[in-house]
Amino acid sequence: MIKLSGKDVTFGENTISQSGQRLLTKSGIREHSLSGKRTTGFHWNGHRFPPPEAGCVLYLPGYPAQGSILQDFSGQGNNGTITGATWERLPSGLWVQYFDGTDDYVNCGAVLALGECTFKFWFKSGHSAGNVGIIGFNGVADSIGFSLIGTAPLLLLDGSNYQYFVDISAYLDSKWHLCFLYIAGSGLNDIDNCSLQVDSNNIAKDGAPVKTVSPNVWSSLIWGRNSNGPINTYLGLEQVVSGSVAAPVRVKSFVQERHLFGV
Repeated sequence: MIKLSGKDVTFGENTISQSGQRLLTKSGIREHSLSGKRTTGFHWNGHRFPPPEAGCVLYLPGYPAQGSILQDFSGQGNNGTITGATWERLPSGLWVQYFDGTDDYVNCGAVLALGECTFKFWFKSGHSAGNVGIIGFNGVADSIGFSLIGTAPLLLLDGSNYQYFVDISAYLDSKWHLCFLYIAGSGLNDIDNCSLQVDSNNIAKDGAPVKTVSPNVWSSLIWGRNSNGPINTYLGLEQVVSGSVAAPVRVKSFVQERHLFGV
């Protein structure tokens, strides 16, 4: 079957521009502008969504939006297994996951050993009280991970290696926000250099870090809960990047992706 679409021609699963400078496959490779200077996104069955950050080891853009598997588009094969969480389609056409705060989560397995990395994800939550987990590093039965203690974020790398951040209730307003969580590594003092950014704003640390022992190695990466409990939230475009994401790139991501979430 041949389908004309603007200046592109689709042959089965492949799309080629008339200039011959672009190839888009059903598996979703990067689409480059004709100048070759910028990456504009991925295609999947006619849908376009943002490309992953450089160094990405997990990317969950939400396609295809069906079944109990959340496809990883990083090329690392870290597909997520959905338990309870449901698919929700935004007006932009982007698919996200809804976690009802009761027993929902997504298990991506052992994505990578604990080391320097950045978590990037969009979230929408009205959480206001109680302790809940957003990310678990050692499955659902361990509090190691990223949580909200009330409305204050807590990064817990081990029971004796953690950092609190100041209250973020202003971002728990049932609107979409972009979060970057940076972990410097698995050494005893790496908690000193962790950071949290929401939208384009750096979230201050609340007090000094506690660092009695070096962090444990991760066993299973969970989205939507840890032993602090499940969170009632929407999550979208979840990523894990090996290493750091530069500040200008973080700001650019917010500017380029916010329209997908209506902000």
